[in-house]
Amino acid sequence: MGYHISIEGELFLGGGFSRGFQSFLGANLDLFEQSIGQALGEKKNKQVQITPSQSLLVALPPEINQQLSLLNSSFINRFVIIATVEGPDPSISNAGEAINSIIALATKQRLTRLVLPLLGTGNLKLPVEPIANQMLFSITESLKSLSSNSIEEIIFVDKRESTIQTINQVGLSLFAERDSDLGKRNKFRLRSQSGLLSGNFH
Repeated sequence: MGYHISIEGELFLGGGFSRGFQSFLGANLDLFEQSIGQALGEKKNKQVQITPSQSLLVALPPEINQQLSLLNSSFINRFVIIATVEGPDPSISNAGEAINSIIALATKQRLTRLVLPLLGTGNLKLPVEPIANQMLFSITESLKSLSSNSIEEIIFVDKRESTIQTINQVGLSLFAERDSDLGKRNKFRLRSQSGLLSGNFH
């Protein structure tokens, strides 16, 4: 999710995935914003800047967990990691930095499942295929560098089936070129899905 705080301290969430999530929350949006405020308040340095290399982990309140449980009939404690590729010059390499930050937070919290959009391909209009390649490459490199890993599944989501097809193609090509058995060694799988289309990279 894209994120920044204005000079007045007002909260803004940008990006297509973020806007879709806000729309889904409906009346619970205020609770989500309060949760972000609480996460910021827990930081020793209150002047928190969300950058490609620094993401923010937000614990979701019970009301939103309950709302999300309606999607897959399971109630678990969920978190949102607020990340961005924005900076002085939004770039493909920023997506790699953001993924490294996301993976670091997820493993520290012992999260088992991540759901990711292609960062920067909405409002910022960064190209889909290079972003997919950078994110997938960064995921494999980040996970390889870990001594232990709790992540079991990473799912890419997008409302456009053409984007999902591109992610699948990039994933298959990347793993074939690298002869990667990373998923087997780390006991996790990468998956992509839209409304009707899904595919596995291995």
